[in-house]
Amino acid sequence: FPHSFRSYVGVEPGKDGFPGKYARGKIGSELYDLRANIGENKNVAAENPEVVQRLQALGEAMNAEIQANKRPAGRIPGAAPEKIVPKPLQPKALTANDRGEFVCLALNARIANAKGARYVESKLRKNIGSWHSLETVVNWQLTAVPAGRYRVFVRHALAKPLSGSEFQVTLGEAKLRGKTRTTATWLKYTESDVGVLDVPQAGDQTISIQGVKLASKRCVMNLHSLRLVPVR
Repeated sequence: FPHSFRSYVGVEPGKDGFPGKYARGKIGSELYDLRANIGENKNVAAENPEVVQRLQALGEAMNAEIQANKRPAGRIPGAAPEKIVPKPLQPKALTANDRGEFVCLALNARIANAKGARYVESKLRKNIGSWHSLETVVNWQLTAVPAGRYRVFVRHALAKPLSGSEFQVTLGEAKLRGKTRTTATWLKYTESDVGVLDVPQAGDQTISIQGVKLASKRCVMNLHSLRLVPVR
């Protein structure tokens, strides 16, 4: 599945990389619980409006990506399809590098209230994607952060026309707001300067990023990394 005679707009990903519980069929009318009803003869759209909305967002994001590139994302004419592999996160406490920077890779994050957001890898990408919910929070643990001021950079990718979602970076009591911008495709990352955070007291910290306002196509970003650079 999906069967060729159905017009599917989204299949919920499972934790193991295989399709998950729900598939959405004809736009606006069908939702099937694949694990309980593999024959797809019981429409459960009315009982699960939040799932319908989430899978609609997945379908719209995929369509926008294809339209932006005029071919499946990441494809080079004549090349093999990109093999995207969901992988488990490897959270760990992060320390500063020799320049005093904290580099927070997506692989080392924790995701709270994932709502489908997950870490994926391929030859062309290493990021947290399928991020469609404002309830989702991505965070990192930082060890022995010196007191001072830090400039925050967010590295992300976002296909046209999905730019404009707003996000918030939080460290302790300090907060910064930023807005996503298009990078043409899901495979082309850009690093945005979000602003400067104050760390009044040295010690271990948690830094997080969360969507606060979704653009019209209901997608936050493909998140590659977040970087804290000390302001001298």
